[in-house]
Amino acid sequence: MSKILVLSTVHHLVDNRIFFKEVESLKKISSDITFAVPHPDENLKEYNGVKIFPLKVERSIIKRLFTLHITVYKLIKKEKYDFIHFHDPELMLLMSIIKRKIKTKVIFDIHENIGPSIKDKYWIPKFLRGLITFLYTGVEKILITNLDTLVIAETSYRETYGEKPIEVLNYPWVLEKNATLIKDFSGKLNFVYAGDIMTRKGIWKMMDIFEKFYDELQEPHFDLLGRFVPPELEAEVKEYINKNKLEDKITIHGRVPIEEVNRILEDSHIGFSILEPVANYIGSLPTKIFDYMNNKMVVIASDFPLYKKYVDERRTGITINFHEHEKHFDEMLALMKSPEKLSKMAENGYREVKNEWNWPEQEKKLLKIYSS
Repeated sequence: MSKILVLSTVHHLVDNRIFFKEVESLKKISSDITFAVPHPDENLKEYNGVKIFPLKVERSIIKRLFTLHITVYKLIKKEKYDFIHFHDPELMLLMSIIKRKIKTKVIFDIHENIGPSIKDKYWIPKFLRGLITFLYTGVEKILITNLDTLVIAETSYRETYGEKPIEVLNYPWVLEKNATLIKDFSGKLNFVYAGDIMTRKGIWKMMDIFEKFYDELQEPHFDLLGRFVPPELEAEVKEYINKNKLEDKITIHGRVPIEEVNRILEDSHIGFSILEPVANYIGSLPTKIFDYMNNKMVVIASDFPLYKKYVDERRTGITINFHEHEKHFDEMLALMKSPEKLSKMAENGYREVKNEWNWPEQEKKLLKIYSS
């Protein structure tokens, strides 16, 4: 039986892809899995049948590089894992060193097209982004040659990493209980956004659309699920809500457990995924749209070519232009007032998730990596 270390110095214990998909799948081939991840409870030893090695929560990348990397290195040297499956680019140098010093298989799971995305990082000064992109890309090309396998979460990442990496797309587990779920789109519509709440992820576009909808529809409601990035944005959003007297129409939930997310989605009708057309978003699958479809919801998404493939071509919702969302308002409103079309789109989305866009098909590819 293989001894597996799943490792992240950035993500959360209950990360949807890492824990609820990949780790849960790895249980099928190993009962000796450790997840090393930042967590405030240093005494946490087990979660959902998986051993937990809690790392100190460090917000500073400098502190993570020095303190957490030393901790991780000591853990790996002591435990002698057969596989190390890591998820953060900041761990590449450490993993490259470990690969040379310790006999183990190392897998790098790439969730983000890191090089191009640097140009879109708001917290990096603009004058440094080009230089950092150049340096990172060069170092990455050298370091990944020492690793055994690259796993990519998006097909578009092949433009950066070539044909060698293995695609394990971020599709959802099918919610079989929703097969018989029937939603009523003829009455009050519940809107929702689930994910990091950011300007670039369309918070102001969604607020504007919803406010206009409120004047035209039967007292719709809007739920916001996720953390604000940056945190100061929350105060701005709350000020907007109060100024426009939307306190009873919009609920800010913050970050909630996946079970609560699914409960809210099950009672919702329309899901937003309106992202700014920046490099890191255009070619990336928005996993939230599959969560919406899994709960028989209709999607309002950005008009990126990739999104159109899942939304327009399969008739699961509507796509709009991020910078010209006002031009789509009449089209969106007409759809909101057509319960028959909404119901059909909701059923289309669930059918596609159940038949094609689901995690079990990706799980096969993940387990094949380990068996080979």
